[in-house]
Amino acid sequence: FDRYYRLCAPEAHFVSVRWNPDGSITRQTRTPAEDRAAAERYFKDHPGKFSETDQIERVEIAPDGQSARILGRETAGIEGGETLRATTEQMVVLRDGRILSLGQTDTQVR
Repeated sequence: FDRYYRLCAPEAHFVSVRWNPDGSITRQTRTPAEDRAAAERYFKDHPGKFSETDQIERVEIAPDGQSARILGRETAGIEGGETLRATTEQMVVLRDGRILSLGQTDTQVR
């Protein structure tokens, strides 16, 4: 967790868009600290083997070369649990010679 969240800018935000069984949509936005706490709780409560496959479909570099938008797809799941398929969008910026994430939006695919 330390390594991953050190790559996030302080103003980053993580958005999760999920389809619910009743057809409604839940949209949740978290700060890096909130996202980390939720991830730590989730993995503590689901100790099975976790797997994730990501595919980058497109990288759009800003004209000034200081930021990029990364679009892709992911499949993730815990052994014996549900599998999540989502489209992903992440913004990254170059600051002081480091690439930092401004967060990610995961939108569940039905």
